[in-house]
Amino acid sequence: MNKRILIIKLVIMLVLIFTGTAYAEDNPFQGLTQEQVIQKYFEGRQLDTIEGIWLNDDWKPQIVIKSNLIDPSKKYGDYDYIMVEYSSKSTTKIEGINKTEYSSCFRIGAWHGGLRLTSVTTLMRNSGGYYGTPLYRFYTRIYPSEMKS
Repeated sequence: MNKRILIIKLVIMLVLIFTGTAYAEDNPFQGLTQEQVIQKYFEGRQLDTIEGIWLNDDWKPQIVIKSNLIDPSKKYGDYDYIMVEYSSKSTTKIEGINKTEYSSCFRIGAWHGGLRLTSVTTLMRNSGGYYGTPLYRFYTRIYPSEMKS
């Protein structure tokens, strides 16, 4: 009986460890207006093509920023960027994003699919989907409003 409980606990622990990169975390932008986020993190520097503020298809802003620009005392994993759902809540959804060999393609964590810049103002997210049918979400850039391609 004890072996069985130990195995169940081990399986649950492994599932929790390896089930992806989306998690609720302290919101690094809490208390800042969208304009303050722009001034503090984006203005005055050259942005990578994926960096900026995007609206998802639920009209929720998502901030994509280099992970090393956020509070260095917090470690968000070994990711090139993080995507933070902009919210006034104290905790919010944060996902890690890595570059790939292609300049317009990015990988979300280990298991959550990828992102592809289909234009300078459109970002497409694909994930595994159900029964072999992929799921897609689209994001529209709202800041900066103009990017060079």
